[in-house]
Amino acid sequence: MKLSNRLQIIASYVPKGTRLADIGTDHAHIPAYLSNKVEYIIASDKNAGPLENARRNTQNLSNVDIRLGDGLSSIYLTDNIQTIIIAGMGGYVIQDILTAGLDIVQNAQKLILSPHTAQDEVVKFVTNIGFKLVAKHQIEDSGKYYTIIVADNIKFYKGEKNMYTVKDVMEKLEYLAPVNIAESWDNVGVLIGADDEPVSKIMCALDINDAIVDEAIEKKVDCIVTHHPFIFSAFKKIDYNTPIGRNIRKLIMNKISVISMHTNFDSAFGGINDIICKRLNITGTKVLNNFGYTEHKYGLGRFGMTTPITLDELISKVKSCFGINHLRLIGTTNQPIKTISVCSGSGSTLIGEAAAVSQVFITGDMKFHEAQDAISKGLVVLDVGHYASEQIAIPYLKEYIENNIDVEVVCTKIDAEVFSLA
Repeated sequence: MKLSNRLQIIASYVPKGTRLADIGTDHAHIPAYLSNKVEYIIASDKNAGPLENARRNTQNLSNVDIRLGDGLSSIYLTDNIQTIIIAGMGGYVIQDILTAGLDIVQNAQKLILSPHTAQDEVVKFVTNIGFKLVAKHQIEDSGKYYTIIVADNIKFYKGEKNMYTVKDVMEKLEYLAPVNIAESWDNVGVLIGADDEPVSKIMCALDINDAIVDEAIEKKVDCIVTHHPFIFSAFKKIDYNTPIGRNIRKLIMNKISVISMHTNFDSAFGGINDIICKRLNITGTKVLNNFGYTEHKYGLGRFGMTTPITLDELISKVKSCFGINHLRLIGTTNQPIKTISVCSGSGSTLIGEAAAVSQVFITGDMKFHEAQDAISKGLVVLDVGHYASEQIAIPYLKEYIENNIDVEVVCTKIDAEVFSLA
């Protein structure tokens, strides 16, 4: 695709292999042009009309994700966007977009901006939020003059490698999934360790068991980040002859800290349920049950729209997405599936909410009477299992930590699924 002079210069500043967000993408000319150069692109616009043209221009490009949204509202932290382009808008509009999406902006490495107005104010703004101006051009294109501003995030400039601590890791995870949105009965945050303990290698896992602890010791890991809390219920003694006592002892003796992100990661914007929707191409997503959170982007489960698909086609897609060979099917339908709800882990308490907004509910841990309830409400349920419904998010968690902390991060190689088919 041939670009105008202005868009060619903007594209020239995009680093090779980056993860890019083009905000106000219009016809997605830059994403189409850069698709062979970068790893992944989100092309976003607040208007549905231009996005249809964007879809046509990128329909054969597997690494371009078209999203409807105002500014950065459609971007998740777990998208791990490294470079952001915002071009063709007024300077104050660009500042408003950056302000509203500041969590995404401050985790990006590079901003490429082309404001029509208030260019100097935009430079001052990005400097004040922690970016360093690396280029400012005024260029001519078809008889008009444009300003292009390029700024790099200061925190990604490093001399000697920083020494990170458990506190640093926890602060980054808190940014992704705040502890205060966890359920009241949950146990999240730092479960073993201290704020000032050094961290040089992190392992991500859904759970902790004997094999995973031994793997962490062998790989010289000094922090494990899990989804399920390693310590959940209260206990009065630590008995080294019990599995949990034995593992607590090994972790402490080997100076391995443990952080858990449970229901806060389930409910977070960009957390497990949003990751599932992203993988299944469920669009226009909303929270299934807000449970009284003051911010409506938080809550358990998600629901949204999908391109019409048969139940058999959806089952095949779900198996591929979750990496499973079998699932439990509750109910059936001959109608094209257009609406889907999801809840990671155990979503049986949300059957009523799911039935009210969707034809199919994807979750785990369904019991007999709950399945009867779903059928009575005309809701088809795909039970993928508790483990599979959450394990899908662990690679995304690894990538998020890698992009925010300059330490080695690995995923466990241990398959901790407890169920098998006989």
